[in-house]
Amino acid sequence: MNMIDIHYQAKNREIVVYNDFLRRYNIASNKLFGFVEGIEDPCFYRSAIQHLIPSEFDVDFWPVGNKDKLQKLYALFDWGTFPRDRIAFFMDCDLSKFLGVNLPNAQNIYTTDNYSIENDCVNRLVCHRTLTEIFNLSNVEKIEMDSIIDLFSEQLDVFHHEMVPIMSWIIYWERTGKDPSLDNINMDHLFDFVNGQIIMKNNPDRALNAEEYIHQRCFIYYDNNVDITNIITEFNDKDGPKKFIRGKYELWFLINFCNHIHQNIKTFSKTVTLPPKVHSTFSSPNALMMIAPRTVIPVSLRIFLNRTYLNYIKRQKRPFIKRLFQRFYFKRK
Repeated sequence: MNMIDIHYQAKNREIVVYNDFLRRYNIASNKLFGFVEGIEDPCFYRSAIQHLIPSEFDVDFWPVGNKDKLQKLYALFDWGTFPRDRIAFFMDCDLSKFLGVNLPNAQNIYTTDNYSIENDCVNRLVCHRTLTEIFNLSNVEKIEMDSIIDLFSEQLDVFHHEMVPIMSWIIYWERTGKDPSLDNINMDHLFDFVNGQIIMKNNPDRALNAEEYIHQRCFIYYDNNVDITNIITEFNDKDGPKKFIRGKYELWFLINFCNHIHQNIKTFSKTVTLPPKVHSTFSSPNALMMIAPRTVIPVSLRIFLNRTYLNYIKRQKRPFIKRLFQRFYFKRK
């Protein structure tokens, strides 16, 4: 593949994916089809879907790249030919509620309740299961583990509070036409855990403060005369701290809290004083894959799957002649 081909595929990812889908599509197979934004998203959605559908069915997933490419891909489909309940699109809400962006509303498009699907993985239950099942801390006394999980909730609230100005700056950038690369903002530069508490670092990565740091990392001029007080108020009023902190940043909190507790378990437990051996590294590259099976899927996603994939599967169990008529009728609509 030459550089022109690579550039075309990167720029026109939705067309490449659509052509790949057409080669895979078979009306008589037991394949379901799903399209997501990022390469890590199938980890969560496949885990959520697979235990709800019969074993003879499977889902093919394609990461498309971003929300814009996902919507362009959706527009390529002739929905008079393809059944909507067999082909689903999974889209992150991101900051659309703050940017005046109207997300598409269709039977087979799922939009996350929070910033992204990672947010649904950062909660008390997942933290508990991660510590006991991944970090092998199941021998910690239950009352001690209860205190650790309470500490998780308390410190997650602190993290949310500290992140409000950062997310508000991101909203300001988006509203003023900036195009920040949010992956450049490294939570390791901004925060640390000390005795179970999350602490914002002074002079993160040699910057004067967090605001200057995020501007430097995103290559945006920092004008300290800009007042984002109104955006901060709006973010808090719209439940931003609980719902719209960037999912990858929240996932960082879960990963680092659990690693910190494991490494310092003697501080939090009288019964377990040495960190148990862990067989897998729990870090950003594999965290979603490891916690997805330990996450309770959102109610909104369960409703979506009922009206799409599960409805399609139910239709396949009807008598063959009736299904054949329905397919013929559907094609003619």
